Amino acid sequence: MMNGSVLVIGGGIAGIQASLDLTELGFKVYLIEKEPSIGGRMAQFDKLFPANDCSLCVLAPKMVAVYRNPDIELLTLSEVQGVTGEVGDFKVKILKKPRYVDEAICRGCGDCSAKCPKIEVPNVFDMNLGKRKSTYLPFPQATPPVYLIDPDLCLYLQRQVCGVCKKVCQAGAIDFEQEPDEIELNVGAIVVSTGFKMLGEELSSKWGYQFKNVVNALEYERIISSSGPFGGNILRPSDEQEPKKIAFISCIMSEEDAPYCSRVCCMYTTKNAVNTKISSENSEITVFRHNIRVFGKNFYEYTKNANEDYEIEFIHSVISKIEEDQDTNDLIIHYDDLKADESKKFHANLVVLSAPLVPSSGTENLAKILDIELDNYNFFKERSYFNNSLSSRDGIFLSGLCKGPMNISETVINSSGVAGQIAALLSSAKYSEIKEREIDVLPKENIINITPTTLIIGGGVSGMTAALNISKQGFETYIIEKENKLGGILNNIYQLNPTQQKASEFLNTIINEVYDCKTIHVLLHSQVREINGSIGNYLVKTGDNNGNLHNLNIGVIIVATGSQEFKPKRLFQYNEENQNVITLLELEQKLKNEDRSWLDNVNHITTILCVNSRQIDGFPYCSNVCCNNALKNINILKELKPELEMLVYYRDLHTVKTEFEDIFNEQNTIANCLRYNLNNIPEIIKVKKTPEKYRIKVHDDLDNVIDQETDLIVLVTPLIPSPNLKELAEMLNVPLDENGFFPEAHEKLRPLDFVTNGVFICGSAEFPKNIQDSIVQAQGAAGRASRFLSRKQISTTKLEYLSSLLS
Repeated sequence: MMNGSVLVIGGGIAGIQASLDLTELGFKVYLIEKEPSIGGRMAQFDKLFPANDCSLCVLAPKMVAVYRNPDIELLTLSEVQGVTGEVGDFKVKILKKPRYVDEAICRGCGDCSAKCPKIEVPNVFDMNLGKRKSTYLPFPQATPPVYLIDPDLCLYLQRQVCGVCKKVCQAGAIDFEQEPDEIELNVGAIVVSTGFKMLGEELSSKWGYQFKNVVNALEYERIISSSGPFGGNILRPSDEQEPKKIAFISCIMSEEDAPYCSRVCCMYTTKNAVNTKISSENSEITVFRHNIRVFGKNFYEYTKNANEDYEIEFIHSVISKIEEDQDTNDLIIHYDDLKADESKKFHANLVVLSAPLVPSSGTENLAKILDIELDNYNFFKERSYFNNSLSSRDGIFLSGLCKGPMNISETVINSSGVAGQIAALLSSAKYSEIKEREIDVLPKENIINITPTTLIIGGGVSGMTAALNISKQGFETYIIEKENKLGGILNNIYQLNPTQQKASEFLNTIINEVYDCKTIHVLLHSQVREINGSIGNYLVKTGDNNGNLHNLNIGVIIVATGSQEFKPKRLFQYNEENQNVITLLELEQKLKNEDRSWLDNVNHITTILCVNSRQIDGFPYCSNVCCNNALKNINILKELKPELEMLVYYRDLHTVKTEFEDIFNEQNTIANCLRYNLNNIPEIIKVKKTPEKYRIKVHDDLDNVIDQETDLIVLVTPLIPSPNLKELAEMLNVPLDENGFFPEAHEKLRPLDFVTNGVFICGSAEFPKNIQDSIVQAQGAAGRASRFLSRKQISTTKLEYLSSLLS
């Protein structure tokens, strides 16, 4: 028999989101956190990109929601000691360390800390830049809002003297007799959400972290924060004076430190540079970067505005070393300017390192206790690339950065996806561990009955994944697809990256599973004609190409309309006459064809990235998937015909996942990669009709003229919204963003929701995504939607509360 409780290990934003969603889905949650407070790293951040929201302002309501939720038992200062059993019936041993303050009695008044003798140590929450006493609250919004006593610093616990805190505590909450408590739990599933740490003193000496005025980015978050040790004043640690010249250094990665991209560094570096300029207008801000990988929604635009609106200088460079001027504690940065092709020096008052994100402390020990595997970088290893929430052990799920670097919105999406998968796994045990409670119903409160049926608009991999998740929870689902078959854009793909699996095989497995499921109904050649009603009670009219109409009673809606490839007509010689100027998807279709004779007369292939992308007069965003797919196809072509000469023109290579680092590092062994910029876009001239031959002329970063002949040109163009979204948006009563995609309710904390209650989003309908991210988001959207389906009824007051909470 399945147990209806879930253990969540780690109380950062990943654990918080998973816990809240799980309780909404009908499960009891035990949330354990080894620190005194939940909130994790996000609680230490100053602002969030790209909207520059106050981090704690949006996080604190979720922390309070966890604390007040009767279906979540919060265990801080706690760690897992042992796990036995199997999926559905795990037995877990927890060790809870003493706080020396009774959590049930403490009122959080702070009298104990105010009277505590001023024997201070560095405050870990402030990254050791501030001080705290032995009786303390980690930060003002700490949850639970209960003080604790440091046994290593407390005079009473060390020498049986003082005890003033006990004397002044009017509530009588101080308890010096507390002992470690061993707790045993029975749970049906386990979620690991242990987060990350940022390297500092572990960095190699070339980065200069040993110097007083070199800090890592997390330390700088505390420096710039209004709740930080300097009250929001930007001061350098050595003398607490305001720095005039601040250098931010990205790509702090190497074989001895962390040989992978941490995904978030480019954006939080830009964010901190912008916020520094806002706080200190006269400061000179310089960002040193080797590569820039800004892959998410509005990310490229944000970095562009940083340069143009805030006069932040970005230098394409490689750092050789950082030295300190011992008289002034200023820093001297030695670097190679890659654009000027010369070595230079830069003097700064303060240096901020975008240090790598690595697994949190204790990861290896926890892996042994849970009996799950780690990857080559000591992150928790996922069992399946396309379902990266599954650990190597059944019933144990991975959420957030414990399995590799990701940003906050990705973490929230992933956590909701984990909740959805657990809801499917333990569907027979829903509400079994939750006690019924009587609640007061307001006189004018309306109760909404929820129709337990979902409509999914779009039958690509996202829509099918969401449908399968919801059906496994026991709910009926309709998939409406405008084409004559399921699969979406994946029907045009030859091979998946990085698994090298045939896309058709992968797709057929999912399609067969959909058709085998009795609670999933597929409507092909169909579109939504009309939507009336609201959450719980939508009446949706659909019609197919033959004029057949259907009226569907629907509780919730998931939008999974995907994206399409932009066809660059009249650009770069792309037209009907030139058969050897093709797009990336057209190359995929050629590769799918078993007849490879088209390669016989092709000896040189040129790939041009960012065609009409990341530019004002085209599409201003990065499509996220193009670089990886282009490099994947270059590898395939070289395997098919090793003697092929390959040339790649790129602006920046956005290979932003650890599994693609090998591809990125090996790029120049399989192709000649040359950087271009918008001032020197490649010029293409057709020099021969039969067989087709072209000449490409471009100036590289050093203004050298590159003139090459080529046989085949592959244009890598952006993914753009699917057609006719404006009509759908009007029916759903939701807007479209400036690029024509559907916007989420909140970029960080409601990335799967529309502002309209009961409507959710997944996959490339929101912004271009690869298959892995689309599947993760589909699972998340299914989890979010299922919260309402599981309820059967919901009050209008509850809906208002959920919206105000950004849950």
